[in-house]
Amino acid sequence: MTRTTTHLEMTDPGELRPGRPVPAMELRREAGLTALARTVQARVGAAHGWRSSTRTDQ
Repeated sequence: MTRTTTHLEMTDPGELRPGRPVPAMELRREAGLTALARTVQARVGAAHGWRSSTRTDQ
């Protein structure tokens, strides 16, 4: 069996197109979830080299 892997690459910022609005989507600030967010970023982001995965309170 042959495996084919493809990647998408945007080579120019002008290629970026906004997506469609998502009905009933809302963003809100939740108090007290900073530690949870930091933990999730560390667990997910470390494997991908996210700089935010090592952030501190400072």
